Order: sequence, then C-alpha cells, then structure tokens
Amino acid sequence: MTMGIVSFVFQKEPSIAEMDFSGVVISVGRQVPVIPTPTNKHRYFPIGTAVFGLIPVGEHLNGVGALAEYLIVEMSPIPRKPTNISFDRGAGLPVSGATTLTHMVAAKLHPGDRVFLNSEIGHIVDQSAPEAVSKDGYLVGRCSPSSFETAKTVGCNDVVSYGLVLRRSALPVAIVEKKHLTGGLALMDARSCGIHRLVF
Repeated sequence: MTMGIVSFVFQKEPSIAEMDFSGVVISVGRQVPVIPTPTNKHRYFPIGTAVFGLIPVGEHLNGVGALAEYLIVEMSPIPRKPTNISFDRGAGLPVSGATTLTHMVAAKLHPGDRVFLNSEIGHIVDQSAPEAVSKDGYLVGRCSPSSFETAKTVGCNDVVSYGLVLRRSALPVAIVEKKHLTGGLALMDARSCGIHRLVF
C-alpha cells in the first residue's frame, strides 16, 4: 500500500508499472560471471538462466517497470530462480514473498493456531496459506466472493467476503471458538500490513 502511494505521487510519467519480475537471461554485460567459481557458486548467469528479481525503487520512481517484454537490470538484485517453482511464482517472490515472510515471522505462528488473513487473493495468500496450514492450524481468508474457490484451493479452510462487517459474531465459528485448536488467534492484515496476535 505504501509503495503504491509513493509510486503514484512521485513516479515520473510516462512510466511502466510493477517492480517484481521473472524471466530468462538473453544477454549479459562484460562484468557478469557466466560460470561458477570456487568462491562464487551461485552468482553466475549464462544465457538461458532462469532468474527473478525486483526493479530498485529509485529506478521505479524514474519510470522503469517490470511490465515489459524485455528488461535491462543490474545483476545485484537478481537471484537464480529455483527449479521447483514456476515463473509466475518466481515473479511473486520479491515483494509478495517478502511480505509473506515478514507476516509469518511477526505473527509467531504455533501449531494449532487459528489465522485470519485479510488480503486479496494473490501471491501473498498463495504463499501464506501453505505455511499456516502446515502448522496444523485453521486458516480463514477474507476476499471477494469471486475468489472463494481460489482461496480454498490454495489452502484456506474457510472464507469470508470483503462485504462482511468484521465482528466477532461474523467470523466462522471454528476460528473464534477453540474447539480442537489449542493455539491463539493471529490476525494478519496484508492490506494494511498489520499483525495482531490474540488469545480468546
């Protein structure tokens, strides 16, 4: 949210949208290593290497964006894409992945916790859901009705609509009552970057 506001206010026009990307290297500069060395086993980028990364904020404010057919970027913010993730997942790692990791660390999830995730269905939910569910917890996502099935597909146990006024009585019973869950309740707000940990 904050980055979006900053971009809107200060970004040069015309400009290209978005900051995170993934793709395949088609050309490299003379200073870019193309073979591994004993002291550098991972930071090498021969032609054809699958990568992902993030346009630096300064460049983004100057109009550079990721929604383009080709990108020219410095090597420093680019890692090699893991072979076990797709390009679309790779493109979601720099911003959404960092947001997800920050939320997970801040929420201090424990086995059996109930998690309420307030976020658009996208990379943040896609990456948060498996982490929350892997801890034997119960995950409720808040999204638009058109995204209910997608939310359940990525791991949400239950979903509520954005149109629902958030009151204790409006949340699914399983997330409010302890039932078989012994942990606390973590409220993760990916729309406004809030983390709250409650115990009923």
